[in-house]
Amino acid sequence: MQEKALFDAIRDSDAAAVARLLDADPALLGARQNGITPILFAAYNGHPELAQLFLDRGAMLTFGEACALGRTELAAQMLDANPALLDSYSDDG
Repeated sequence: MQEKALFDAIRDSDAAAVARLLDADPALLGARQNGITPILFAAYNGHPELAQLFLDRGAMLTFGEACALGRTELAAQMLDANPALLDSYSDDG
């Protein structure tokens, strides 16, 4: 139920609700909806600024998330450390 509330808050760009939900249940950092992480969901729904709420609470960006958020420096560092990421897919494809 909390996962649905989290994704609804992201879709609505309700940063206060997202923060409140994450603070109440840190396990939501690992939430998924149809294989999509909340960070990717935020990017896909035009609210990439909400990703910072997850990062502030300890989330680490995946390669796909870094790319979706336009974090090119981080994506390049990840590729330097693991060139195979270039041929990888995020969990949602």
